[in-house]
Amino acid sequence: MKRVNSKIMPRGSNHKKITGDFCEYLVLYLLSRVGFECIRADHIGIDIIAKDPRTKEIMGISVKGRSRGPENIEDVIMISKDNSKNISKSCKDFNCQPYFAIVADIVDRLVVFLLPLKEFKRLLHKGKTYQWRMTKEDIKKYYENPKIIKFDTWSTKK
Repeated sequence: MKRVNSKIMPRGSNHKKITGDFCEYLVLYLLSRVGFECIRADHIGIDIIAKDPRTKEIMGISVKGRSRGPENIEDVIMISKDNSKNISKSCKDFNCQPYFAIVADIVDRLVVFLLPLKEFKRLLHKGKTYQWRMTKEDIKKYYENPKIIKFDTWSTKK
């Protein structure tokens, strides 16, 4: 993150769209890299359709991600309940299993968590929205959960 006169630089006006596109393409890249056949779907509820080469399961994936800096690294990723309804409907239409991919900034690296919608709903703090929490304790739980596929990307540490 650039700093000018010790103040955090504001993000560009299109940063949110750029972040969303980046997260989708990052998930596509990581899945393809490990042998998944996948396409960008750009459909209501799902962003990616992917086929697991081992299980042959076809996944309809909704990608969620946020751009974070050190000042908000533990902020939650808020996901509306309508999003889970949309992903379920689209997956029914395309005969695939609903999944979420969460792209998370974790201090010095990006991590992608890929999990079935059922597990997503079971895990998350309930309320008006689902909340993917980013505390160290929550991240540890995600790493320990065998139903979540994890992709650690790169480190920015030198």
